[in-house]
Amino acid sequence: MLATGDRHAAEFMDGKTAAVQTVAVLFDIGALRIADAADTSIAFWSLSGLTVHALPGGLLHVQHKDTPGAMLTSRDPALPVALRRAGVAVAGLPTGRALGRQAAIYGAAIALLAGLVYLSIPTVSRALAGRVPLAVEEQMALSLDGFLDKYYCRTEAATRALDTLSARLDHAAPAGTRAVRIDVINLSMVNALTFPGGKIAVTRGLIDAAAGPDELAGVLAHELEHVRQRHIMAHIIRSSILSLGWAVTVGDFSGLLVIDPSTMFEIANLRFSRKDEAAADLGALDRLDRAHIARKGFADFFERMRQEIDAIPAWLSSHPDTAARLQAINKGAPGSALSPALADADWQALKTACADKGEVGEDFFSSKPKPKAKAKTKSER
Repeated sequence: MLATGDRHAAEFMDGKTAAVQTVAVLFDIGALRIADAADTSIAFWSLSGLTVHALPGGLLHVQHKDTPGAMLTSRDPALPVALRRAGVAVAGLPTGRALGRQAAIYGAAIALLAGLVYLSIPTVSRALAGRVPLAVEEQMALSLDGFLDKYYCRTEAATRALDTLSARLDHAAPAGTRAVRIDVINLSMVNALTFPGGKIAVTRGLIDAAAGPDELAGVLAHELEHVRQRHIMAHIIRSSILSLGWAVTVGDFSGLLVIDPSTMFEIANLRFSRKDEAAADLGALDRLDRAHIARKGFADFFERMRQEIDAIPAWLSSHPDTAARLQAINKGAPGSALSPALADADWQALKTACADKGEVGEDFFSSKPKPKAKAKTKSER
């Protein structure tokens, strides 16, 4: 039994008048003692005659069979605990197995809520990407440019060829599409990377793997759509959202500017979502059609990579179903005459752009500098 000194705040109605009186509830021997502000006893209710209900919001209703109409109410969270310890049943408060079931239900609800938040991140990140000013993206790209500059293969002829192809594909894009800078980067992986600030890097390995300029045009059309639809910014926000929180929703973009270049490169090398890839595919086909470049190059490149490479590259593996994608690429064709994406001379300029550079392995940028070994102490030697 609890000591009589344990007091619980409550309100008391005697059932005879409309008055509500502030009282204290104390546990006496086998009973509740209800006392006023002067500690004068108003009523003694035996524990065996109590009816107790816990209501939503933490409100407790207590009545006694010998005083019908009278009611004690309390929001003191310690009172229902004390009543249960004294052996009084509190309706509405689970016990035993019921408590375990309720805990399991609450746990499942929390897990469901966390899952819904996680699933909403892609949608939220796409919405937030549209709020980031282009000037912020361009500022982010400055440090990345310095990081990658010595690995670009920028010959005059290669730059002219890429500018020609970019202008042809971008001319077919919807109004408002901004200028995009495309470079060849000296990496052996078969890939194309989209960076903040409207920058695309086509790897040396991809150009070597392409059978002709139409295949490269299909890949670039796809990457241009990632730029237009701000997918890379959404990707960066999605990858950083736990550390950035929701700062970008109120216009604070400073957190985006502290991402180091190597981390930004790795984020750009991760897979886009299937939804983003499907959207980029559709936009790419429209670009190719408007530029009068055959879709077949895009389809041929995709199919050959799927057959020749044991593991499909990351930029392909998250795309929609292969058969459905190929069907979409091959469906329809522009009504006017088609022409090669580039002249032979321009294509050769791209094929030889990195000829004077040693080949850089595909794991170069993903490898982190190893920390220096700590000097051993005398006891460790």
